[in-house]
This record gives sequence, C-alpha cells and structure tokens, in this order.
Amino acid sequence: MVDLRHEPTDADIEMAAFLEQAQIPYWVVATKADKLSKSAIGRQVQAIAGDLGLAKDNFVVTSADKKTGKEKLFLSDFSSIDNFLVISTKICYTYENI
Repeated sequence: MVDLRHEPTDADIEMAAFLEQAQIPYWVVATKADKLSKSAIGRQVQAIAGDLGLAKDNFVVTSADKKTGKEKLFLSDFSSIDNFLVISTKICYTYENI
C-alpha cells in the first residue's frame, strides 16, 4: 500500500525489489485518491510506477472516502497468484489472516 500523495519510501522500494527477485506477483494498492485530482492521480501513479519499476497495470487506485477501487480488488482474477499477500511497511498478512 502506498499513499498517492507521497513518493514511495525506501521500505516500499525494497519490498518491490524483493518481490520481483522472488518472482512473487503483486499489485500496489495506491490509497488516498480522493485527496488528488484525476490528472494528479495519473501523474503520481506514473511516478510511483517508475520508482518501483512497475507497469501502471500493477496498480489499484483506491479511496476509502469515495469507496472507489475496492471493486477492482475484489473482482480481480488472482488465479495466477498462489498465495495472496497484503503488504505494507507496517503489516503483512496472508489471505488466511484476513
């Protein structure tokens, strides 16, 4: 999870590098979309994707206030992912814990 208003932290970049090295598929959940304009969201996703070495398709942009993005998470096809992880710099849960 990354806050769209800020650049990725060193821990975010380290985690992305680890997941790539281990060949573990993942998505970045970008939060706080309600705090930015649509054009700013696009710019931030592009910038964060560049920092993490990802395609924009690996992002789910969310807003708790506007209740957006959760559809993409819950309706997505995770069949290629053996073990679904929710990862942030503060928490790490497997799907068994959620």
